[in-house]
Amino acid sequence: MTAHFGDLGYNGVKTGDTLCIGKRTLTFVQTPMVHWPDNMVTYDAYDKILFSNDAFGQHFASSARFDDENDMCEVMHQAHKYYANIVQPYRAQAAAAVKAVRGLGPDALELICPAHGIVWRSHVEDILAAYERFVSGEVEERALVVYDSMWHSTEKIARALVDGFLAAGVPAQLMDLKENHISNVMDVFMDCKYVCVGSPTLNSQMLPTVAGFLTYMKGLSPKNENRVGLAFGSYGWAPMGPKNVAAELEAAGFRMPVDTLAVNWIPGEEQLDAARDAVASLMA
Repeated sequence: MTAHFGDLGYNGVKTGDTLCIGKRTLTFVQTPMVHWPDNMVTYDAYDKILFSNDAFGQHFASSARFDDENDMCEVMHQAHKYYANIVQPYRAQAAAAVKAVRGLGPDALELICPAHGIVWRSHVEDILAAYERFVSGEVEERALVVYDSMWHSTEKIARALVDGFLAAGVPAQLMDLKENHISNVMDVFMDCKYVCVGSPTLNSQMLPTVAGFLTYMKGLSPKNENRVGLAFGSYGWAPMGPKNVAAELEAAGFRMPVDTLAVNWIPGEEQLDAARDAVASLMA
């Protein structure tokens, strides 16, 4: 801080320290890596306010300041998306922060004021319960099929995979990386047990959009022993695009029970049926 701001005459605080500012006494608890090394939360017992820093926040700008003044479906969605894209790599640290907040007692909070997003007033318990679910790492029996395609061949396989999941009664979401920002993909990704990633081959590599998504995904530390992956795609000369996708999914800790679905040129009905059938093997 001195390097950035000079000597401001500040006093450092740590977990358990308090500061009396009159009728209010502030208590500090360090919450490192949620999501910065220097993060901490501040509790004002007089007003029953937790200033939670990055925890429980959202990338959501609203002229209405409080949760109950907004559409709660949108607020909870924004909180979920924020966790998926910002806090997810620090799941263990976030779990410790939630535990510390719970340790204040059931009647200790009337407001949670995060560093950005709306203030929690009427739905304090809802966001605490949501974070407990987020940090558990639980995944749902849902599928994400994310891909990019040059001439629609990989897209055909992607759609066949979605058909396979739906036929098996598993909700599935199809997301084209040309149309969906990677932060929105990760919002869906976080809850899905099955993640299928597709790319054709371009210059012996996967498409740059798919490589960018996988790099972003790996940075969010998605390793989960319950998550199942599948790589797929079409190719002309060599199946390096889908094979490289498979290598990245394996490196990220996915279980990969089904061989890579690599189709030469345009997939016919036989190959599309094989893709649909692969879903059953994926879920076995």
